[in-house]
Amino acid sequence: MPDTMQATARAVGADVALRVESLTIDIRTKSGVAHIVQDVSFTVAKGEFVGIVGESGSGKSMTLMNLLRLIDNPNLNVSGHVWFDGEDLLALPAKRLREIRGGKIAMIFQDAMTALTPVYTVGWHIAEQLRAHRALSRRAARERAIELLTEVGIPSPELRVDSFPHELSGGMRQRAVIAMALACDPKVLLADEPTTALDVTTQAQILDLIRRLRTVHGSAVVFVTHDIGVISDSADSILVMYAGRVVEQGRTVDVLAAPQHPYTQGLLGSIPTPGASRLTSQLVSIDGSAPTPSEQVVGCAFRPRCAYAFDKCFTVPALRPREGQADDHLDACWLQRQAQMDLRIEAGS
Repeated sequence: MPDTMQATARAVGADVALRVESLTIDIRTKSGVAHIVQDVSFTVAKGEFVGIVGESGSGKSMTLMNLLRLIDNPNLNVSGHVWFDGEDLLALPAKRLREIRGGKIAMIFQDAMTALTPVYTVGWHIAEQLRAHRALSRRAARERAIELLTEVGIPSPELRVDSFPHELSGGMRQRAVIAMALACDPKVLLADEPTTALDVTTQAQILDLIRRLRTVHGSAVVFVTHDIGVISDSADSILVMYAGRVVEQGRTVDVLAAPQHPYTQGLLGSIPTPGASRLTSQLVSIDGSAPTPSEQVVGCAFRPRCAYAFDKCFTVPALRPREGQADDHLDACWLQRQAQMDLRIEAGS
């Protein structure tokens, strides 16, 4: 097991719901091979809420989608391991994987309108999940669908069960998608930016709903978002991704209190502070833009945008704990390690 996986395993203990080891995703293009995700490893404990954050193009959604091999593209090459209940999801035959999808691991997609088939009712979508994985009768599946719509807070569920997706508001559609995902009491819930297209009030309601249902159903949650502020109060642990790599990970309280990677510091610096005045809380932007997957950056991918870059940054840093930090708080940056090394040399001279 890689060092990063050992550190994460120590943090969450042996009660593991999902374990990802060295997940790497490449895609063949006309101009060559593009590296989408590189060597991503993390562990999700049973009932844990894990947040994956990063700007658009960082590889976070590709990571999530390929845990269940949801992208069928002959030019895509996915390697590594995704362990669930003793089985490697990346090596399973299609039939067995279909039994796990929706039944034991469920997905909440970013755009509820495209996740729901427009010509079928909301109740039909939920009932199909139940009939496929629980072999319920039509009547029993419909009754359970109404119960689930009630559970996620949709008003008049007896009527809404027969509504088509276009007849619901954006927030109600997202609640319906969550009901569909929870239909079979999955052990793991994967959420791909489920609040992005919603207004702030509805975002808060959806987040609160996911937190509450996680407590009720005991499902582990892996939540992808580009806004670290969205999950700062919800996630037990956080992975920060940049250009296809994890650049920092650890318990949320540790990462937010003492961010080690300059990219994480930049993300936190861009979050408005409620109640702060314009003079005392100026937002900080990160100069430049992230490289595309086809761009080849020598060394640390964040180096061209980093104000602290130096010669050693032309070599890719390993993701590991640093001196004085918790074993499960990992980062991939040379800066502080070099400073610590210089201090040791100075103290020894």
